[in-house]
This record gives sequence, C-alpha cells and structure tokens, in this order.
Amino acid sequence: MKITILLFSLLIFFSVQVFSQQETDLELRGLKSSVKQIEDFGSYFEGDKDNKTLDEQEIYGITNFNRAGNITDIISLSGDYKKLIYFYDNNDKKTFIEEYISSKKIPGRNLVVVTEKSWSYSPEISQLKETLSSRTYYKNNENNEEIEETIKLPKGNVIEKKVFVYNKDGKIIKFTIYNSDNSPINETIINYKNNGRISESIRSENGIENARSISYYDSEGRKIKNEEFRLIPTEDVAIKKDFFLTHTWTIKYEGKKTIMESISFDISGVPTTKVISIDNENDDEISCETFKYLIPPDKNAKPAWQLTEREIREYEYDKNGNWTKSIWRKQEGENEPLLQSSMQERVISYY
Repeated sequence: MKITILLFSLLIFFSVQVFSQQETDLELRGLKSSVKQIEDFGSYFEGDKDNKTLDEQEIYGITNFNRAGNITDIISLSGDYKKLIYFYDNNDKKTFIEEYISSKKIPGRNLVVVTEKSWSYSPEISQLKETLSSRTYYKNNENNEEIEETIKLPKGNVIEKKVFVYNKDGKIIKFTIYNSDNSPINETIINYKNNGRISESIRSENGIENARSISYYDSEGRKIKNEEFRLIPTEDVAIKKDFFLTHTWTIKYEGKKTIMESISFDISGVPTTKVISIDNENDDEISCETFKYLIPPDKNAKPAWQLTEREIREYEYDKNGNWTKSIWRKQEGENEPLLQSSMQERVISYY
C-alpha cells in the first residue's frame, strides 16, 4: 500500500526499516519484472478537463537498477541537481552510497530540454561541476543483516549514524540514531507478536519514552489498524507524564481495493483532520480525500467533517503491470470543479 499521508508515521518508518532488510529496491517500489531503467517525466496543467493548457513540463530524474533488482544510480533533476551512486558487495548487499551535487546551484530543469517522452541535456550542462557531498556506509553482521548505517562528509566527519539490533528470527528489535558527536538522539524498541508481525513500537529520547505505536491485524494477518500515541508536552516535572492519541489508521480490504482512513487528534482528544485514501489492486493510489473537523459555534449543532481537497488518479500500465502514465485531477473544496493538475509519465526499460 502506498500511503500518501505526509504528517507521520512512527510506525510507517519502523515498517520500512524492518521489511527493507529482506526486499530489493524494485520490490520496495512496487515494480514488477526485471526493470533496468526508469525515466520520470512530469507535466503540469491549467484549466479543466475539456479546456486544459500545458503550463510546464519537466523530467524528474533517471533511476537505474542492476539485475538483482537494486538501484545502481539515481540522477535527480527535480529541484537542484543531485546524483546518487550505489555500491554493493559480492552478495548484492549495499556497502556505501555516494551523493554528488553541483558546486554551482543549478536547478535540474535548467540542465535538460524536454520534449514528449524524451529529453536531452541543455547547454547549461557545461556549467555543471559535480562535487561529492556525502557518503553513506553500511555494515553487515555474519548473517548478512545490516547493523550500521553511517553518513559522513567527504573529509570523514560523521553526520549521523544508525545502529540496528536483530532477534534470532532476523527481525529488527531495536535501532538507535546517533548525532555527529556519537551521542544517541533517540532509540526505538520494536515488539512482535508470535506470528512475527509488529505489535508495538516504542521510541525514547534521552532515556524518556515519548512515542508509541500499536498495530492490530485480522485473522488473515493483514494489518487493519494502527494507533500512535505521544507524550503530552510539558516542562513541569510535577505534572504526570501521560500519553495522548495523536493518530489512528484504519485499513479495510474490499475486493481488489484497499481503503485507509487516517484521523489526527489534538492534545484534548478532539479530531482535527481526516484523510481517506484508496489503492487499487496494484497498490497504486487512485483517490485521496482530505477533511477538516468543524465545530460549529452553535452548541446545539453537531460537529462535521468538511472536504478540503480531493485527488483522483488514473493509470495506464505496460504489459508487466508497471504504470507508465498517471493523471492527477484535483478538487480544492466540496463545491469546486475537479481539474487536471498534473500528469506523470514513466519510460521503463527492462533487461
């Protein structure tokens, strides 16, 4: 499931860390078959469905994969130019990543000329001078499990370090993030049910627990609910430190569709926002609605959810089941028109 909620989540981050240990980059991105390269193009529109004009077109970037299904390099052309190069050992485990930027601030879109589903470098490419900005090193244990991830500047100064601890089943049970002084920033403990699925995740800062996530599953082992709690912020040591519910995620499986409803709460327990997203059978999001919770001034009137934004997405797929075109339509408010806002196209080549 591709979750587009950007506010959170503690648990979502945990899940990525846990399952990425076993999956290839292709699997993590929901890509099927032996993908060799993806070129991402974006187009932005003004106007409605019948009277739309092309406002802007650009290429987001190029991603290359090896035969093992892992990324070898990424060139990002959305925003400032950036390139990532991935290195692996003989067992296809990442050893380190190099990140390069331009010594001169050049927006990526200025470096290319884009036509329909094709691109070429512009004359400004001659001004591009790549500079190594950082290296990320990975260390594995005897079981080929990643136990350390360290980001360093070119001169060797550490920016950040993550350390992972596993149980006998090869699942992460603790990870700690350290700052540049090698002091722990926060620590996360992950507990599992007997079936190996995450039951609870607990995060602490400076030895004090400040966030907690709980997961629930159905009889088929599918996740149906997440709850996230955070510590009530206070500097008064005399006040009892209690947790309050900040977010809930409810997941329903209806035929080939997956529906997720997320609700955010304030410190007093009153809901503030709600997001309902629907994924198709390919785990691609086809709709997303955002609501805000309105409490009327009239005490006799009932609070209600008001739609603030609706996004509808349509896809075209290739013979391997990977989408090659995604059209987004956006509606900003209940009574506003549904307008085509953007279109993303992917040129995918295979081994």
